Amino acid sequence: MDNSLGSLSISNEFGDMSSTFMLAALLSASVITAACASATPRLADGSKANCPLQDRDSVYLDRGPVYRDCAVDVKAHMLGNPPRLDYQPTTRPANTCSSVELQFVIDAQGHPEAGSEQIIRTTDRNFANVVVGSVPTLRFDPAKIGDHVVRQIYLHKLVTGTVVMPAGKQPTRSDMPRC
Repeated sequence: MDNSLGSLSISNEFGDMSSTFMLAALLSASVITAACASATPRLADGSKANCPLQDRDSVYLDRGPVYRDCAVDVKAHMLGNPPRLDYQPTTRPANTCSSVELQFVIDAQGHPEAGSEQIIRTTDRNFANVVVGSVPTLRFDPAKIGDHVVRQIYLHKLVTGTVVMPAGKQPTRSDMPRC
């Protein structure tokens, strides 16, 4: 008997029951393999075991448990548009880029925790200070582990380019710095 499944042909002498059983066994093995491969080890609190806190994160523990974004099931994400920044470089040459990478804690209500900002790296301290000053205005959907909202360390990266043009001239794409 010849049973066809797409371009796969199963022939045997035992009839439909055997080929149905073989197909079911093959599908079951595939599902079990996929489930085992995607299983992530968990700690007692439900967080993912392969995402430990870093040394610099220890300052956040005084207000309770806190997690990196890789340790939660649902990451905190920003609501709305980021605020407009009032930033003008002072000593930078024309057509340059400024960047900042900072981290802070988002509480279980989706608000940045006051004083939790840490500048990881920046190319311009003034730009970094402006970005840190804007953090209290940000709002987030909080992180979750399972059905529980949790505090999360949020990594915030911003890059801006500055173009100086003569009065009355509009910048073109070629005038823009590559940031």
